Amino acid sequence: MRSVSRDNMSHMDLFTYAVRGLFSRQLRSYLTILGVVIGIAAIVAIVSIGQGLSQYIQEQLMAFGGDYVTVNPGKLEDYASSGAAVVMPATLTENDRKAIDSVGGVEKAYGQVSDTGSIEFHGERGTGMIVGNSVGIWDAFPGAYKLREGRFYRAEAGEAVLGAGVADSVFKKKVRLGDTMRVNNMSVKVVGILEKGTGLYSALDYFVFLDVSDMMRSAGKAKTIISYEEIDAKLIPGSNPDEVGAAVEERLRNLHHVSEENQDFTVLTPSKINNLIGSVIGTLNLFLGGLASIALVVGGVGIANTMFMSVMERTREIGILKALGARNRDIQEIFLIESGLIGLTGGLVGCAIGFALSLLMGQFGVPSYVDLPLVGYALLFSFTVGTVSGFLPARQAAGLPPVEALRYE
Repeated sequence: MRSVSRDNMSHMDLFTYAVRGLFSRQLRSYLTILGVVIGIAAIVAIVSIGQGLSQYIQEQLMAFGGDYVTVNPGKLEDYASSGAAVVMPATLTENDRKAIDSVGGVEKAYGQVSDTGSIEFHGERGTGMIVGNSVGIWDAFPGAYKLREGRFYRAEAGEAVLGAGVADSVFKKKVRLGDTMRVNNMSVKVVGILEKGTGLYSALDYFVFLDVSDMMRSAGKAKTIISYEEIDAKLIPGSNPDEVGAAVEERLRNLHHVSEENQDFTVLTPSKINNLIGSVIGTLNLFLGGLASIALVVGGVGIANTMFMSVMERTREIGILKALGARNRDIQEIFLIESGLIGLTGGLVGCAIGFALSLLMGQFGVPSYVDLPLVGYALLFSFTVGTVSGFLPARQAAGLPPVEALRYE
């Protein structure tokens, strides 16, 4: 063994020596790295799915554009702080829709009601979701309502627009434009069929859309006061959704005679929805990432165990190094480099596997997104785990007295 005196033992010498030490125990090194690989691969895959899901939902919501305000009955508590949605019984009436319609910055407010009901065509009967929307909502939100053929219904005309699934798949015979079908207790004429939905809008494939008044009449509730389950307000171009949303809240609180603390409705703007989605997905990522980190902790314990065993097996070697002039910090650096390399190598392989898993899940329709910050974080995390896990073994190795080490068999 060549001299390793204080003057000529550089960091590169220590790095080279550490690498040779790892290669001299290949099987043990590979098994130790495997624990880190599993943990990092799981973290990268889980976080990439969370990021992809968040991005996917936001893209789907952009079909509504960024110039709208949505009002729902009941009070939706903050998901981030409570971890659950608390909905208070309440209704939104036609007076509420008109009040929202008159708020500055609102171009038009549209009400929506829905319920499951019977649908019948050519003697076949089934069950579907019947949705009553105000006439004109499709013009306000064209990204959500796209016609494959025909036109949209007129007010109180006994006309219906079908989702692609209802038209093509529910009955043995496909429903065509101009056909008549029964919705609950009312005959309606099919005047339009929507394009097949994708993503969040695939649910629309099995909806039957009517004018609000026709929907109420089909359910035998023509004389009942309409209770909207949602009111969507299209804003005047250039209006600030958050400012308009605040004005809508104030107008409805005055109309309902409630305070901010006990208001019986929820006003959502694009920014609030994005924050809510980010909070929920962030919490989910934190939980799943914590589970995946357990594997990484186990990998760190494996690194520590490997390094402690290495110290015991190389006690005499350490004594020789010290006799040849290696300092305590040189010995410590060798073992820290070895443990850090185990963590970093596991991180590199884990990132590659996690990225591959992410791409594979994408082929099955699971949204995922891997970015450079995620990869950088994973590598830094794995290297840190390796270094920290090797600190105590390295310190133990550096503290071995040279004479006792040379005597060790």
